[in-house]
Amino acid sequence: MDLTNYQSILSSRSKNWQILERKLQQFKFTTPSFLSAINYLENLSQKHELPIYYFGGFLRDIYLGLEPRDIDIIFNKTSRYQFEDLVADKVMKRNRFGGYKLNIAGITVDAWIIQDTNYFGPWSSPSQDYPLDREAILPTIFNMPKTTFFNVESIVLEVYRTNDLDYNFEDSSCSLGFEHNFFNSCDKKVIEIQDYALFNQKPVTPFPQLQIIRTYNLQQKLSWRIGEKLKQFLKEHYFSGIGAELSDLYNSHYGMEVNPSELSSNIEELIS
Repeated sequence: MDLTNYQSILSSRSKNWQILERKLQQFKFTTPSFLSAINYLENLSQKHELPIYYFGGFLRDIYLGLEPRDIDIIFNKTSRYQFEDLVADKVMKRNRFGGYKLNIAGITVDAWIIQDTNYFGPWSSPSQDYPLDREAILPTIFNMPKTTFFNVESIVLEVYRTNDLDYNFEDSSCSLGFEHNFFNSCDKKVIEIQDYALFNQKPVTPFPQLQIIRTYNLQQKLSWRIGEKLKQFLKEHYFSGIGAELSDLYNSHYGMEVNPSELSSNIEELIS
């Protein structure tokens, strides 16, 4: 994508982007518990000219006026060693797909390398065969929103505006950002599987049970309708007697307990 094309995309972006950025700034200055962490990330990006992007659930919660549980960020593999050096004293442990779980001023920050995420990982690993279970797209910031499992997480926005484009917006400059069905899903209040998360009608995920508890958590949080593709996914991967296993996974993933019977009952209601 050349500079002219990107400027064209920016100039035609909906007001939703401006609303999101305004809410992000409001959140930053009205939520003291997150202020230090956000300032740290902004300074990290600005001072070291390091492109970092907010991603997924953090931006969703900001846009919907909810308080996030943590901050999700992504960055390019070319910045890996620079990033590791700069945040060495913040790393608590490594996440799935080689990600980093950081503690910044008491806030958990999950950091991911774009090329190592679930969707793009098989292409960047020389030890794995060329993947035939997903659409072949380049591991770029532009394509990243297409690869989330849920449409309500399909958005990225740069932490600090590192470019010098003249965006010519009415009120202020707009940061670099991309989305794929995110705003549409928020308008319709529906939780659905992304188009790219399905290939030949099969989900591109190595952790179907994790996606089940994430669906449960999202629906409990948002009270939105479940889309038909997601409902079919739940029907295929949920079965009677799995409640205890899902409950343990939920406790491990979210750090909160949930009653197995209650969880099973809610999931069964979603797919009925």
